[in-house]
Amino acid sequence: MNRTDYIVGNIFKKRRKEMRLTQTQLGERVGLPYSTLAGYERGIRGMSLETYFVLCDALGLDPNEVHEQVKKQLNDGNA
Repeated sequence: MNRTDYIVGNIFKKRRKEMRLTQTQLGERVGLPYSTLAGYERGIRGMSLETYFVLCDALGLDPNEVHEQVKKQLNDGNA
């Protein structure tokens, strides 16, 4: 498991839950199966940069802010 994938997955999962979406509902919005999203959220599946941007958009997240959160958690050792 890659620490960065794990952190990004947790950020996406938290936001999805804040939006009260299931993995299936989010998957329907972006054209991905829920099982793929589950892998991203658990950090066991890496995603392409294109998918990263699509998910950020669908979740209303600024990709740069996500990047900053990841950097902070990596530097703080909170992953």
